[in-house]
This record gives sequence, structure tokens and C-alpha cells, in this order.
Amino acid sequence: MAAGLRFEEFPNDLRDALKGEIEALGREAFTKVAARVPRKTGRLASQERLRLVEGENYVTAIVDFGGADAQGQDHAKAGALEYGSKGKAVAVRAYERRIDRVFGRALAAPMDRLVKAYNRTPKVAERDFVRGAVQDMRPEIIQRLEAVVARAADDFSSDE
Repeated sequence: MAAGLRFEEFPNDLRDALKGEIEALGREAFTKVAARVPRKTGRLASQERLRLVEGENYVTAIVDFGGADAQGQDHAKAGALEYGSKGKAVAVRAYERRIDRVFGRALAAPMDRLVKAYNRTPKVAERDFVRGAVQDMRPEIIQRLEAVVARAADDFSSDE
């Protein structure tokens, strides 16, 4: 094989090798994120997805959450859980509530009580379930990608 042709094929071979390793790393990250995602209802966990995105000069694996309700609020919820939120005050309208216990003791009969309108400011603690999982993998990611490049360079130079 002519040296010029081998040199032209090298970037494609390297890209294919990197793509395979990035995809494998993405699957591992997906598993680590899945283990850390908050599971109050399971809805967010069910929306986790792995995407492999390619451009002319890049290949990347993205772990994110693909679901969205009619107003697109699911992405906002995932972001608030990941980064935390102090939020804006939200007006809560007055409503009726049925109670059957007071101070941990059962009432003889349930009672309906009016809860007055009030403002609630959400305070959501930061849970870095995506960033933390990827940060934990960072040294391994760098090592594995460098190994792919080194193997490709060795294969290229040994063919001469």
C-alpha cells in the first residue's frame, strides 16, 4: 500500500477507534448515572438516554434526559435536581384538606380544614448525579482515549 494512501486513511481509522471507545465509555457513564439518579417516582430515571453525536471534527457521547411533558417542564426538573434551585416564590392557592390525625393521634372522625393561601419558595439541594458520575470517570476516560490514540499511532508506524 502506498504511504500516501495509508496516511490518508489514518484519520478515518483513528476516528473509528475513538468512536468505538467513546461509545463504550458512554454506556459506562449511562450505567453510573442510572445508579445515581433520584428515584422519587421513577419518571426521571425512565427518561435517561445515551446519545452518540458526531460532527465533522468531533464524536461525543451524551447522557441526558429525553422526556418532556406538554410544557417541557421535565428538563427543568432534571436541571433543578442536578444543579439545585432556590427558585422563585410560588403562590399556593387556598385549599381544603381532610385530616384524620393530629399530633400523631387518630381523630374520632376525619375533619375538613381550610388551608389559607401562602407563598412557597422551593429549595432544592444540588445532586450532581450526572456531573458527579462523569467527574468520577474523568481519569479513566482520559487514559482510555490516550491509549486508543497510542495504539493507532503504533499500528500506523509499524505498518511502514
